[in-house]
Amino acid sequence: MTIAGCEPRTVDELILPGKHYILKCHINEDTKDKKKWRCVRLKLYNIQGQLLTSLQTGASDYSKWAVAWHPVNDTIILNSQDIGIYAYSIVNRRELQSVKVDKELDSLAKVAFYKKYN
Repeated sequence: MTIAGCEPRTVDELILPGKHYILKCHINEDTKDKKKWRCVRLKLYNIQGQLLTSLQTGASDYSKWAVAWHPVNDTIILNSQDIGIYAYSIVNRRELQSVKVDKELDSLAKVAFYKKYN
């Protein structure tokens, strides 16, 4: 699901298949850190809309990128043309922790990218 909005700019909003979390992707408009300016920021909310955590990625909005949930695990997958594929698991019900991208996550990332751009 892709939704346009404002926050600075909400690009994608996804609800976890288990319906416990909402992921909103924003584009960082803060110019203080030039390396992260115009990069994707992941914001994780509980289903009631309370912000749990955020993660600033290095995925530039100037490149193509897509996000997806693992269909069973509480894992977010980011596929970016400029930085590659990353995955983050939800731990302690409120934190994002980087995890190794295995073949399954790699495949899901490629499908998400294809669906968004084809």
